[in-house]
Amino acid sequence: MCSVCEISNPLAVEECSACGTSIFRSFGAAVEEQVMVDPQRALLRSVMFPGLGHAYAKQGLLGSAIGGLALMSLGFGIGLVASGVGSFGWPLLLQTAGVWAAAAFDAYRIAGGQATNTMLLKPRVITALVGSAMVTIILAATLNGRV
Repeated sequence: MCSVCEISNPLAVEECSACGTSIFRSFGAAVEEQVMVDPQRALLRSVMFPGLGHAYAKQGLLGSAIGGLALMSLGFGIGLVASGVGSFGWPLLLQTAGVWAAAAFDAYRIAGGQATNTMLLKPRVITALVGSAMVTIILAATLNGRV
C-alpha cells in the first residue's frame, strides 16, 4: 500500500501506480534527507554491524530489518554449526556475510543520495532471505529429529 495515497499496489512494483511515490519511502526518509549524511560514515557504521549505516542515513526501519536478518542468520548459523548440523549452518553464515556486505554497499549509496530503487537489499529481498533462512532452520530441525 502506498504511504502517500494509500492505493494498493502489487509487490513487484517499486513505485506507486497512482502517484509515482517510491514504495521505499515507508521504510525511511526522503532522498533530500539522505543527502545530508556522510556516505563514508554510513559505510563505516554498516561495516560495524548491518543496518547501522541505514539508521545513520535516516532509514531506521530498513536498518532494523537488515540488522534483524543478520542477527537471525548469524545466530542460527552458529547454533547449527555448533550442534553438528553444519550442512545447514554454513549457508546461513554465508547469507550473513552477504547481507553484511550488501548492507554496507547500500548504506553508502543511500547516504550519497542515490536512488533507493538501486538498492540490493530491497524489502522484498529481505523478506525472501528471512523466508529462506526459516526454511533452512525448519529443514535442519526436521531432518535431524529435533521437531
